[in-house]
Amino acid sequence: MLQNSVYSKLVLNESSARFVIDALKKNRPQKGLVCVLKITEAQYARMEYIVGEHVSDVVDTEENVVII
Repeated sequence: MLQNSVYSKLVLNESSARFVIDALKKNRPQKGLVCVLKITEAQYARMEYIVGEHVSDVVDTEENVVII
């Protein structure tokens, strides 16, 4: 099992993912373990929660939208 710290980053497409991975490679630590796992949005949506509940900070309303 891998887990000490888990970080996630959402990118829009494969070229954006490549840019982020290249930046990680340029700034990698001299020691330790850094892994990248790329998954699709559909795969992410099928994640199963074993303990706890999904908490979303996404605002799903147009209440404060201002069109100029």
